[in-house]
Amino acid sequence: MNINLIGHLRTLCPLVCLLFISCAPISYLENHQPSDLIFQKKVYGGVTALVGTELSAPSFSLYADGTSIYYQYIDGKRRLVSSRLSKSDFLIMYNWIERNLSIEDEKPSKQDGSIITEFFFDSKTITIEGLGFIQGSSVLDSLHEFSKQIDQLNFRKSKKYYARQIVLYVKRLSGGETGSWPEWKLRVGLDSIYHKDISFYEPNVKENSIVLEGKIAVKVQKAVDQTSIYQKFSFKGKIYAVGYKPMLP
Repeated sequence: MNINLIGHLRTLCPLVCLLFISCAPISYLENHQPSDLIFQKKVYGGVTALVGTELSAPSFSLYADGTSIYYQYIDGKRRLVSSRLSKSDFLIMYNWIERNLSIEDEKPSKQDGSIITEFFFDSKTITIEGLGFIQGSSVLDSLHEFSKQIDQLNFRKSKKYYARQIVLYVKRLSGGETGSWPEWKLRVGLDSIYHKDISFYEPNVKENSIVLEGKIAVKVQKAVDQTSIYQKFSFKGKIYAVGYKPMLP
């Protein structure tokens, strides 16, 4: 976990220590199944749509069995990772989130192109437009700080996360030398997915996507280096840009 946030959490519990357990999943909360989503942060819309919003999974997700799925930089590449908290650490995290989100839904004046930040916590959703960009109350300032701390979370013993289901997006580029890019070798025909002409610099559309599950979904995630940026491949004499959105449980 980020060192600053560790200190913050220690003010809540002096015995905080991020431990991990390997037993079969159980729910840490009453009236919840182990796989229930407890907290999630999403960022979408606005200018982010120009850089591949369609490829981004939620920034951070926490489940009732202590599993967390979030983004982390590994060897300079932004990747989804997962880890599992012990019950005591989960409850510290839960109480910290609850305290920060125990507010009324703030709705500053709407501005076209605003980035949307959405917090889901135990059946309640708080949606903020322009968080960090639009001046507002002290509540908004606190939410902005909370949002930044969520992005800085970094648990020990995290491992790369491979979703069992993904949405594969494809763009086709005009021109260029196919020999400059690696060959697409998976048994997924890129030409059969691409249906609508679109610029490399535009958000992609549903017509240029396909849902993949199981082993082939994992193979795609291992072949394409980054989850939020399109990667170029050569296929049947043409150049394609390939990206995917992991579908979380």
